[in-house]
Amino acid sequence: MKSDKRYILICLPFLIILFGTMLFQTFSSDKELSAYERRKLEKFPEITVENISTGRFFEKLERYFQDQFPARDKLRGLKNSVNLQLFLKQDTNNLFLDGDQIYYIEYPLDEKSILNAAKKFNTIYDMYFDETNRCYYSVIPDKTYYNPNGRPVMDYELMEKLLVENVKNMDYINLFDTLDKNDYYLTDSHWKQENLQDVVNALAQGMNFVPADFSKYNANHMGEWGGVYYGRLAMDTPKDSMIYLTNSVIENAKVYNYETQKYMQVYATEKFEQDLDKYNIFLSGPESLITIYNHNAKTEKELIIFRDSFGSSLAPMLLESYKSITLVDLRYISASMLADYIEFKNKDILFLYSAAILNNSTELKV
Repeated sequence: MKSDKRYILICLPFLIILFGTMLFQTFSSDKELSAYERRKLEKFPEITVENISTGRFFEKLERYFQDQFPARDKLRGLKNSVNLQLFLKQDTNNLFLDGDQIYYIEYPLDEKSILNAAKKFNTIYDMYFDETNRCYYSVIPDKTYYNPNGRPVMDYELMEKLLVENVKNMDYINLFDTLDKNDYYLTDSHWKQENLQDVVNALAQGMNFVPADFSKYNANHMGEWGGVYYGRLAMDTPKDSMIYLTNSVIENAKVYNYETQKYMQVYATEKFEQDLDKYNIFLSGPESLITIYNHNAKTEKELIIFRDSFGSSLAPMLLESYKSITLVDLRYISASMLADYIEFKNKDILFLYSAAILNNSTELKV
């Protein structure tokens, strides 16, 4: 009898939690978006004969209960906190904390992917460029490069070696010495625009243009935000301050979006409140093909940047030296389509990619 009571005392709290959670989830309203994970959450699946017979209903139902689980983000954060701070694990889901900085482990180096990236650069050169073009390429290291803290990092030396040996007809501009861990956001993978003076100086020296003087720009503070790593870790860590730089050249520039066939501003500040990814204030975020026009340019030089999201915050800081800057994101547009929109002759060309993209170069549509 005592044994039965003991089993009841053990099982009862579990059953209360189990059924209480089910009832709470059943009668609470579903969330459409996860601000932490920057994605849409699964909705309750439609009950149809086809969904049930194919098994899709139960697959979606499982994802629905996972996504709509009460206090899901807090439980995710608790799990990561226990892993890192109690069990002293080296990382959790490839994320680790060092001071206030959150880092992501991008490892190992995929040599085939780097060679594939070099091949794609060469293919684009053969398709569109000639002796009238001045062509360059650079690598943006992940911030873990500057503070691995005992964690494995990609072999960046080998990455550079493979690119230098295999990319043809282009000059390599080394950016590794122009950055450190403090030039990246605490909670995000991207670099801070206000900290890119040394990057711009290195590009200016390599590409022969006059660099912008950041001390002459106005710093605009948007407020605190949590970046992509903040959402993945879901722990209560210090947030970043979003700053963007302006001057009369940037304020008077116009950006043409080839997809929407509309003009827009260099900074889409409304996206700080509207978008899950606050970094989208820079050139409106992921766009396949855009051109920034500097109508007050004192030069006839024009630049084409093949880029990922890092280029969105860098390009405005190059605008003083160019009449126009065209940004191409090959993740969203095929290289074979570019001749329909771009005239390549007599343009400066810069391939500017983060190490993470080069290490996953199948994303580039060439």
